[in-house]
Amino acid sequence: MNANFTVQNLPGKRKALVAARPITLGEEIVSESPLGTVGPMLKSTFNEDAFFDLKHEYSGVEVISAVYRRMSPSQQTQFVQLHTTGHIVDTFVLNAFSDYSYLAGLEYVTLRVYNNICRANNSCRPNAMYSYNPNTQRGALRAIRRIDYGEEVTVEYQMIEDMSLQRLTSRNNFFQKNCGFSYDCPACRGPDRGRDSEQRARAGRLLETIINDRHSIPASGDSEARRTQRLERLDRYIDILRGLQISDGKMADALKHRAEVHRQGYQLAQRDGNDHFPSCRRDGTPLHHLASAKSDLLDAHMLKTICYGPAHPECDQVRSMIAEIMRLTVILQG
Repeated sequence: MNANFTVQNLPGKRKALVAARPITLGEEIVSESPLGTVGPMLKSTFNEDAFFDLKHEYSGVEVISAVYRRMSPSQQTQFVQLHTTGHIVDTFVLNAFSDYSYLAGLEYVTLRVYNNICRANNSCRPNAMYSYNPNTQRGALRAIRRIDYGEEVTVEYQMIEDMSLQRLTSRNNFFQKNCGFSYDCPACRGPDRGRDSEQRARAGRLLETIINDRHSIPASGDSEARRTQRLERLDRYIDILRGLQISDGKMADALKHRAEVHRQGYQLAQRDGNDHFPSCRRDGTPLHHLASAKSDLLDAHMLKTICYGPAHPECDQVRSMIAEIMRLTVILQG
């Protein structure tokens, strides 16, 4: 029994998490160990099609069946109740949350299912966010805005592909094809759904370019020009997220990335000799770049604390970045 929520049958849905009391911004709603885990698997070889093909491929059936057999009897009971068909492979694939990790420069994906967390239904304007903490080996839902008593707790489903930054038709087709339902959230049925859909698609295209930029190596002669282009794309991306009222891990990651671009500006200003007035905060000086980086990192840390909790490694990483920026600032100021 959890004092924060109840599991209820809602009209037009199966079971859902419903707030049993008002839940404040950043508050942990539920934390629990997974019932079962598949992975880690190399992300480059495990895309959306491979994810849903687990339902049909013999190897996938065997892996998920083995995970089920390792559960205790009570866990098995909780697991089969997550899906009406009771088929263990469907139950796992349609309820699993994806978590990402990096090792030796390679990205891995791990799939996890939970007794309570998996009851949260999908929304592209969610009021909660899922995360997994590798230090505690527990998953959690935290409120990313105030949740009123009796309000449904919703999350953005974390599958292999991020569908929240695609057009409504693409999101609906994806979930209808693979999960058997269409989107039904405020962003998808409201009067501004057309504009919302286009803005999400625009943000998705910008994010794809930003990710590709991040892994490219600029020519030595155009480093500042390339950095400025990256900064402009990040500015546009962040502005769109704000317009869409997205204040979750995507926004926090964007702010952290922009801080990295500001720090690159500091490094280029130092290299190019733009440090005649190192203690001045005017545009283009090393101190200006560091101040911009610190501002973004402080905002990113605030959001990550809300989304992940203060003891999560995501917050530790940002705190380390802030400490380094402050160290460099002290050196510049003499």
